[in-house]
Amino acid sequence: MIGDNIRRIRKEKGYSINKLSKETGISLGYLSDLENNKAKNPSMDKLKTIAKFLETTLNDIIGASTIITTPSGTDKPIIKPDFICEDGSQYEVKFKKSINAKIIPDNFISIPIVGSIRAGKPIFAEDNFLGTIPVMSNALKSDSIYFGLIVKGDSMNLEFTEGSTLVVEKTPCLENGQIGVIRIDGMEATVKKVVISGSMITLIPMSSNKEHIPHMYNLETDDIEIIGRVIQAIKTY
Repeated sequence: MIGDNIRRIRKEKGYSINKLSKETGISLGYLSDLENNKAKNPSMDKLKTIAKFLETTLNDIIGASTIITTPSGTDKPIIKPDFICEDGSQYEVKFKKSINAKIIPDNFISIPIVGSIRAGKPIFAEDNFLGTIPVMSNALKSDSIYFGLIVKGDSMNLEFTEGSTLVVEKTPCLENGQIGVIRIDGMEATVKKVVISGSMITLIPMSSNKEHIPHMYNLETDDIEIIGRVIQAIKTY
């Protein structure tokens, strides 16, 4: 689990928990709870700070040994769903359910599932952390940050189906034809295929619903923020 990984890496580096607290500015009590796996929904910002000091990756902190648990037989997600607005419709972000204490294999890495991507709010804020999902490690770069989104909506239904989990690489850069997570005018984020020409970016839905149409924006004058690039869509049955 996360706490076990932090303790193991800290000891491998030869640091005491007091040293870790002093250098990261994270309280000794919180670190103790974290290492003993008592910290519920640990802050992703704090985990990144710890990873930076220990000279390791966030994926190593989250770890391939993370155990995902939810109540057996439950019909409801543990966390109330959040939403990513999608041109009048919504993408619903859910927590995985009915996963009973499965240990992730060594060739998989856990990435966090986050809630709504809101203006002025860190993506990895503690109250935006909804759980984790295993992803094959050979699909990920060791120096990048990834997060998962479970989507509901039809504006991209020709590319991925409702209920799919999007694996997103956090990056401010997109290339033509890639699918990105993009925030417009300070609102919640949208997911679209992008076409870039000079300073102009066109967000293109890939939908059987003809109500969804492309929209064009100026990267220099419009309030556009590229959050990340969709690299996978994992279908859940």
